Amino acid sequence: MKKDLYRIMDANLNRSREGLRVIEDIVRFCGKNKVLTEKLKRVRHALAGTVRDNGKMLLARDARHDVGKEYYFGLEGRKKTIADIVISSFRRVEESLRVMEDISKLIIPGKTGAYKRIRFSVYELEKTIFKKLQCLHNPGPAVGRKP
Repeated sequence: MKKDLYRIMDANLNRSREGLRVIEDIVRFCGKNKVLTEKLKRVRHALAGTVRDNGKMLLARDARHDVGKEYYFGLEGRKKTIADIVISSFRRVEESLRVMEDISKLIIPGKTGAYKRIRFSVYELEKTIFKKLQCLHNPGPAVGRKP
């Protein structure tokens, strides 16, 4: 049972960090916004800092036998614009942070507040990014279409 909880934490930590990196790169290269890029980087590093010794999580990892991994591949084709990618990345991050917040109560209760704080800072960053980045409101041609 405890191994399963560490596996949940591992999967969601990876999911959050990956989502934050996607958003960070879009803000950096498409939005060309240094301030927001730095804020995203700090959040990503704060998240990584919540797990100093992730040996238990790594030992619990079993990607080969993950019964849910095939489900996610079918959803990827729905992203048609940069904004779609950013929105889905924020959802991925926010949902996984909530999972870590809840599961941490059972295996690393001292980190629960950190996950909650990070989640709320991500909510604020999401709003700020969508207000400030022109590339999300005028993304150009949809993915897969020729200009």
